[in-house]
Amino acid sequence: MKKIFSIFAAALILFGAVSCKNKKDCDFIITPSDNTVEYMRMFMTTEQLENNTPVEIVKSQFSALEVVYTDLKNHGHIHQGRYGDTYTDLTDDTEYVLAVFRIDENLNIVGDVALSKSFYTLPYGFVDLGLPSGTLWQVFNINNSDHPGYLWTWDEAMAKYPFSIPTKEQWQELLNNCDWEWFDYYKHFYVSSRQEGNSNYIWVEAYGNGSCGTTNVYNKDKYTFYWSSTEAGTDDATAYIGSKDEYNNIEDEFAKCTPLALKLVAENPNRVPSLKPIKPIKIE
Repeated sequence: MKKIFSIFAAALILFGAVSCKNKKDCDFIITPSDNTVEYMRMFMTTEQLENNTPVEIVKSQFSALEVVYTDLKNHGHIHQGRYGDTYTDLTDDTEYVLAVFRIDENLNIVGDVALSKSFYTLPYGFVDLGLPSGTLWQVFNINNSDHPGYLWTWDEAMAKYPFSIPTKEQWQELLNNCDWEWFDYYKHFYVSSRQEGNSNYIWVEAYGNGSCGTTNVYNKDKYTFYWSSTEAGTDDATAYIGSKDEYNNIEDEFAKCTPLALKLVAENPNRVPSLKPIKPIKIE
């Protein structure tokens, strides 16, 4: 039974409300009109649904795992009513829907399979800090194995990540809309969301800065300037954030040949205008 449970746990959600953290970005509420109704919940990818009906996917899942109703019941996959937050292991950067359905003791589906609106899981390593633009920020820095301080020149960074380096406006948004706290033991800023109910955060590490044409690293653990994609003339570009003692709204210009730290951003796929918001699913 342990094997059945561990495999099946990856496919099913155990509780009624889901608040996906970090790489996830979803919020579902199941509200049965009658709390005696027993139901199951399963995430399906939109790719699966292109070639199969929800009922076919559910039946295939049950058949492949060779489970029986009592196994599901005993291990908590079948529930009544409304439940609290939980976590599920979904593939990164993938479009899903949530399926809710009822089954009888022979694993036959009773009634319809209710589907939520589609949503996307986030790219690996990026979080939603609840910023006005919806921009996703990378939790950790991009390390450069070719430089002792893991730093990047502007041209190196733009050559490898041309569409993922934050603009000066995105840096300003991060500075103005998050809480910043310096951790001297770790030598980095803990940057956390101000959005109610959002516990996401990123690290802004004090990698210091380099010098054009050398592999030297200066001010490590004291200063932390990060590249933006915004140019400041032909040979310079803007960078953020400053020292451990004064980070707020610090902007400076560096020669593009200067090795500085690098952190990336991404678009939040769940903020795409054509994507409809997810609504609570009512089970009759």
